[in-house]
Amino acid sequence: MFKHVFPSIFALAFCATAALAADPAPTMPADAGEAAFVTEMQTAIAKKDEAWLAEHATFPMYWNKDAKAVRIKTRGQFADRFEKLMTPELQAAIAAQKPNEEFRNWQGTMVGNSGRNIWIRKTGDDFRIVTINDDSRVSPAAKMQ
Repeated sequence: MFKHVFPSIFALAFCATAALAADPAPTMPADAGEAAFVTEMQTAIAKKDEAWLAEHATFPMYWNKDAKAVRIKTRGQFADRFEKLMTPELQAAIAAQKPNEEFRNWQGTMVGNSGRNIWIRKTGDDFRIVTINDDSRVSPAAKMQ
């Protein structure tokens, strides 16, 4: 019995692998309000608008800086670390993000490049900043697509 089932399972696994190889980083479709949120976030980051960013963040959130994860529990902690969070390199990566070319998956949307980025997620009817990554060890050329 199993000698007839095994080839079918193998064929299914092979087809699934071939599909992933053809599109190694499939993305989820963009939400209607996401583009507007990303544009507003880019403007707020360019202006270093701490109040807007804190208002649109979920706490606790993580700030991952060069292999060190820092948990930011409150708006006060966000304000205290704001200058360290918004490095010129992170600002440049966010500013360089083209609309509707963000990486998306089931976890949310990544705005920026693979080393320096901000992850946003839809919560109810709003979008929220959930993670900030600023890793100088990852090349911007390694952007996920």
